Amino acid sequence: MREDGNPGMTDEEVKDFVSRYLPAYKAYLPTLYAEGPNGSDPENLLVIEIDEGRNPILGN
Repeated sequence: MREDGNPGMTDEEVKDFVSRYLPAYKAYLPTLYAEGPNGSDPENLLVIEIDEGRNPILGN
C-alpha cells in the first residue's frame, strides 16, 4: 500500500500490532472453534471453509 502512495503501517507498526493481536488470537481461537461465536444462531451462521493456504474451499 505504501509503495503505491497510500497510507499504511510501517514495519515497526505492523510488528507492534501483531505482537498484541496474536496472544488474543491464540487465547480465543480454540473456544471459537469449539463453541462458535457467543449468541450465534446456528440457523443464521455463515461458515466458509478454508484450506491450508487460507483460500476458500468452493462447495458443490
